[in-house]
Amino acid sequence: MIEMKGVMHVIEAVIAIAMMAVAIAGLFGHAQPADNSAQLASAGYAALQHLEGTGQLRPALAARDTAAIRAMLNGLLGSFDLEICEPECTGMLQPGAAALDYFIAGNGSYEPVRLRLYVW
Repeated sequence: MIEMKGVMHVIEAVIAIAMMAVAIAGLFGHAQPADNSAQLASAGYAALQHLEGTGQLRPALAARDTAAIRAMLNGLLGSFDLEICEPECTGMLQPGAAALDYFIAGNGSYEPVRLRLYVW
């Protein structure tokens, strides 16, 4: 009889642990971020890295040619805006958008440039 009592306690403990695991999974399992700004920023950064890797971004950014940069990004990103910050960025962030800064030290000489990309 004593052995049966111990088995029942083990079964009760296993059931309690399973119920707690189900409750925790139900509470925290489907947590979604409130917005997708992290994915937008990641996509924007990946597009800028791609252009940097092909050698197109640095010369255009050093020349502060926003029209050329826009044309290069048109095929890579959906909705976006950009500005070259000299010395401060003046653009406003739209609701649901993500902003990221991309810096270069220059193109052949030290002339730092800051690009702010807004993606939504």
